[in-house]
Amino acid sequence: MTTMISDDAAKAFSIPLPDEFVNYRELGGGNIPPWEFLDEEESLLLKKIVDSKYLDHKECLPFAQSISSDDIALLTPRGLVRSLHLNASRGWESPEKDIPFTAWMHAACKECVSYLQSLPKRLEPD
Repeated sequence: MTTMISDDAAKAFSIPLPDEFVNYRELGGGNIPPWEFLDEEESLLLKKIVDSKYLDHKECLPFAQSISSDDIALLTPRGLVRSLHLNASRGWESPEKDIPFTAWMHAACKECVSYLQSLPKRLEPD
């Protein structure tokens, strides 16, 4: 089972968890490759990195990271999702608008299909 950030962790940063996020977590939702949901320790570690590099995003809380790129997903104080390129130059780190969690999940699922299709096919046993 995937460990995801808790309500208490989000409240500590005044971040409202979207109902859909909470429902997904409570139903035992898991990673959506290439996206992996962060546990609280991973979230806080990435938050420190974001806070030190990108002052415009200090109010956000990371909740997922891509294993195929330097992209992370953050929750904003308005309960929306912001994408961030972790190693981009300031001003280029977050080129897209903040979106609802359900829109992010939809995009993550589409990306998952592409990601899985790009993996090498398993060889059939002889």
